Amino acid sequence: MKKTLSLLLSLVMVISLASCNGTKQPAPGPNGSQGQDQNAGTTAEWPKAKNITILCAAPAGGNTDAQCRIFADHMNRTYSGHNFIVENDGSGNGVVAFEKVRNAEPNGDLLLFYHNGLDIMRAIGRYDYSMSDFTLLGQMVDQQFAYFLVVPANSKYQTLEDLVEDALSSPGKVTTGTMFAGSRQMLIGSFIAATGTDINSIDTGAEADTIAQVIGGNVDFSFISYNNAKNYSESGDIRILAYCGDERLESDPDIRTIKEVYPGFSNCFNLPFLLGPTGMDPALAEAINAAFQGMEDDEAVQESYGNMKQTFTWFDLDTTQELFQEQLQVIDTAAKALGY
Repeated sequence: MKKTLSLLLSLVMVISLASCNGTKQPAPGPNGSQGQDQNAGTTAEWPKAKNITILCAAPAGGNTDAQCRIFADHMNRTYSGHNFIVENDGSGNGVVAFEKVRNAEPNGDLLLFYHNGLDIMRAIGRYDYSMSDFTLLGQMVDQQFAYFLVVPANSKYQTLEDLVEDALSSPGKVTTGTMFAGSRQMLIGSFIAATGTDINSIDTGAEADTIAQVIGGNVDFSFISYNNAKNYSESGDIRILAYCGDERLESDPDIRTIKEVYPGFSNCFNLPFLLGPTGMDPALAEAINAAFQGMEDDEAVQESYGNMKQTFTWFDLDTTQELFQEQLQVIDTAAKALGY
């Protein structure tokens, strides 16, 4: 009898140990899904905090702010019980917001919404860090209309080749207007690198002020956004010579791309990214990235982006890193051509 009881107790202990060591249930992942044990460093849960702050390093009312609020609205509708709060801070051209997030506790409670203008500022010496010094959590836009290269309506340049030939024959004499520390300045750098020209860049400020300088004939050419270029072209105030995108537009098939004539040219977008503090757990970064995958199928999101002539597409972290590196190379090449 004692031997039987002892054997039964031994079997119970073996079964109990096997249960503890081999059948542990994984911790819940984002959206309640079951992932692997979080202690193994393979999954994380997000959001956890009631309030998640999205720091937008741009003033309220602009394009970057609008994109940030589309993101926050989607997250608020998706995760009830959590508040995604947008805070605008463009102080120091965004540097205050950059540093606040870069140095924050990497727990996912404070994130940065901004574009790769951060790396443009780094490339021209106005900021010490790259987006690679943060944790990349996702690129937020797939496509957007590129800029047009435009000249005054009464310009002597009838073609893109006319402009380049004049710039090559008279180094430093051809002028362009732009806003320094932005994607339009990088377009000039990319244009110089591709054509071998020496062009005099003038800081003409915001695009509205730059357009006035082009129309007034105070600069020889500039890069102007799609809507403004089309409007002023149709009114007869400017002439469009080329498009900055890799392919011609279906709406304007007769307008050549710069790349067709000068293959070394690379377009530079202001692509928005979601960034986290440095040193974030890769599992947490994956969880945050996965949390907004549903934006791709959200009709309200796509309609809002469509109104801005953009398309939202969700990218995983590997693809986000690849796209970031592509634009980083464009920025660095352009900045070098500009003498930075």
